[in-house]
Amino acid sequence: MLLPEKERKLCPNIEAPLDTCYCNEMRSQDVEKAIYYCANNYDSCELYIESCAEIFQTTTDSILNQDGCTETS
Repeated sequence: MLLPEKERKLCPNIEAPLDTCYCNEMRSQDVEKAIYYCANNYDSCELYIESCAEIFQTTTDSILNQDGCTETS
């Protein structure tokens, strides 16, 4: 059963999915995962969690490098 549209939370990556996202290339083995994770359960998707960790790390690194707190190679 689908939730009413106002209660659904779509994955933020659905507009511009990563290469690894389930919704990017819909193969038969990914349909169930795309339905489950891309709509309403993206916060438990390992692909989403990994992408957030990478974004956070990149942002943290660039902030630290900009204010001279770390050395760059």
